[in-house]
Amino acid sequence: MINQQEMIEISQAETSKTKILIYSLSLVFLTLIALWFRVPLEAELLTFIERPLVASLMAGSLIRFLIIICLSVFIVKKRLLAFNGLYPFDLRNPLLLLLLPVIVILLLAYSSYEIYFKAEPFILFFFGLAQTLVGVLEELLFRGIILPLLILYFAGKNKSILKAVWFSSLLFGAVHAVALIRNPESIWDVTNTVIFAIGIGFLFACLLLRSRNILVPIFLHFLIDFTNGAGDLNEVEVLTPTPTTSTIVLTLAVVTAMSLFFIGIGYWLMKRVQKEEWLQKAAMIHV
Repeated sequence: MINQQEMIEISQAETSKTKILIYSLSLVFLTLIALWFRVPLEAELLTFIERPLVASLMAGSLIRFLIIICLSVFIVKKRLLAFNGLYPFDLRNPLLLLLLPVIVILLLAYSSYEIYFKAEPFILFFFGLAQTLVGVLEELLFRGIILPLLILYFAGKNKSILKAVWFSSLLFGAVHAVALIRNPESIWDVTNTVIFAIGIGFLFACLLLRSRNILVPIFLHFLIDFTNGAGDLNEVEVLTPTPTTSTIVLTLAVVTAMSLFFIGIGYWLMKRVQKEEWLQKAAMIHV
């Protein structure tokens, strides 16, 4: 029979798990709500700045900066700095992990180099700042907070680290579906984004676990956003033709293949992850 002390411990464990889920979902929800304020802020800035692109970049950067401050306070209070390799600072052999993906990303960016050269310097600066803050915000939230919380949640279960990586990646992908609220007609573009986000989220989580420092996925995240978002530097809206069924299917197949490739790399990185080390770090979290 279970004695009273064991019942208390079980109750406390269940309470902690409930708190973990509440923290995770609440942080995602509150972040999405906070990001919505970019819209009225951008409209307000347009009354002073008659360039929509500049107003959009400035509004997005300011809102994300404020959210990052709030997330940083949460990380400090919940003792997540050690998990992210920020205190004490831990950076072990990240260059080898980044070499191949950085080369691939830079090669892909080469096709857009004319856009960067044509952009005004201050526009390029705000664009780079905006993409940096996107990377920092999303990595702090999903890899810096939610991933360790989920590791703690699944602790004691089989393949707890892998389950945490998968759940955090699926949540990361699902959040990108919010874009349908603003652009309900772009369902296929959003679908591709969600699939890509799941794959890249899985890779980023494994990169954090392998490198022991969140700065590694943040840097890679910035490169991907900076190169993929080159088209946003065009201040004149370019109308794109409606894609054909064959184009939609082909694009979906390519994005899915890329996502599976990222997941495959993630599994390869996971083979050398010291799982007990991360379980011990997760146990230090103050829930």
